[in-house]
Formats: sequence, structure tokens, C-alpha cells
Amino acid sequence: MSEKRVQHHAEDEAQAYRLQVIGAREGAIKGTLVAGTLMILANWRYPLVRRQTLAGKCFLVMWGTIFGLVTHADKYLLKWEEEHRIASERWRNVARAEPVLTCAFVLKTELAATGSVPSETTMRKWKEKKDAEARAMDDVPAASPVLDELKRVQEAKESSTTQ
Repeated sequence: MSEKRVQHHAEDEAQAYRLQVIGAREGAIKGTLVAGTLMILANWRYPLVRRQTLAGKCFLVMWGTIFGLVTHADKYLLKWEEEHRIASERWRNVARAEPVLTCAFVLKTELAATGSVPSETTMRKWKEKKDAEARAMDDVPAASPVLDELKRVQEAKESSTTQ
């Protein structure tokens, strides 16, 4: 794999790891609070629970903690993967010049007009070029190529209606 691609994957891995850690912390706290509260209420209400040792009660509370930790970390990761997949597919569609209906505008790009084959490498280079153009124009972090195309279509429409 190319150096940029390896770097891109490393950034994605780091972001996914950070999100999992955040989700795991949130889930562990929620799981501990829920399981601890339930154990306190069960200890107050049921004599069978009252007869259990402290270690047994803590073991049951830890089940809740671990359950919350795992489920929330997974939830955060799955949500990020879905958003990442949608964003990647969006710019791939634009690069392949498949019409993408966004805000009632049909977007088309010049990648298909050049006659190049829309392989992953070509699309990645096209995306880097578009992001560099967006940064040069706006002096802000890289924007979505779909939004760039949307702006371009809107400007073309406005200029054609004023003439």
C-alpha cells in the first residue's frame, strides 16, 4: 500500500479507537450505576440477595459494568463506521459521475469527462485534488466534494438566471 493510504488508515484506526474508549467509559459508568442501583434495591427488598456475600454482589454489579462497557463501545464504533461508509460512498459516487441527488440538484463531475477509469486510486487522487482546491478557495479545512459541486452548480444556476 502507498504511504498516504497507510497514513489514512492509521488516522481512521486512531479515531475509531478514541471513539471506542469514550463509549466504553460512558457505558461502564452507566452500567455500574444501573447494576449498583438494582443491587441496592434487591438487597433492600429480597432476603435471598441479602444473604449473599459482598464479593457475590460485587460480581453481579461487575457484570452490569462490563455489559455497559462492551455495548456502548460497540455502539460508538458502529455509528462511526456507518457515517464513514456513507461519506466514502458519497465522494465515490461523485467521482464516478453517477448522478447524486442532493438538495434537488443533480451533481456531475469532470472525472468522467476526462475519460479516466474511476478506480480507487484515481478517485482518491481526484478527492485530494478537490480538497486542495476547496482549501485554497476557502482557506478552511477540507470540505466535502459533494458540497463543493453543489456550490458550483448553484453559482452556475445563479449566473445563468442573471444573464
